Amino acid sequence: MLGVDVEGVKRSATRPGFVPIAKRWVVEQVSGALMLHRRLTREYESRPESSVSRTLWPRPPTSCAG
Repeated sequence: MLGVDVEGVKRSATRPGFVPIAKRWVVEQVSGALMLHRRLTREYESRPESSVSRTLWPRPPTSCAG
């Protein structure tokens, strides 16, 4: 529906402790923007099309260029 690919990442056995995952901050940034606009706390829209548009809405213009 959204055209999003999800990839699971396993821990490295060679590097103990905390190892940052590449591009994880992008996911956190989007989640933070959605929380800022209060769209993750409740489902306000009744139609799925509205939910999709509200998910894309708070992104900065550089993320929408494509």
